[in-house]
Amino acid sequence: MKVTLVGIEYPDAKIERGQYGDGSIALRLFDAEGPIATATVWLPTPPQEGCVWIKDCSENEGMLASLVAAGVVEATGQVEQTGFVVAHEARLL
Repeated sequence: MKVTLVGIEYPDAKIERGQYGDGSIALRLFDAEGPIATATVWLPTPPQEGCVWIKDCSENEGMLASLVAAGVVEATGQVEQTGFVVAHEARLL
């Protein structure tokens, strides 16, 4: 899948599903050169069932749009303030 983060395009990104310590879903992106980014963020407030929190700022700017365009997630419109940034809830497809 194609991912664009902070204006840098990764045309052959692969997604790997993992877990945080509490069993919630973590999504990590890789390409042939190695890790690109962790798409998700763990928050004390769990997302709705079947959803994850997406970090879409700083080094992950563009993550939500890239995952939506690739058909990986669908934005729910729910957000959660976490420190100085906002996490976006997205339903896994």
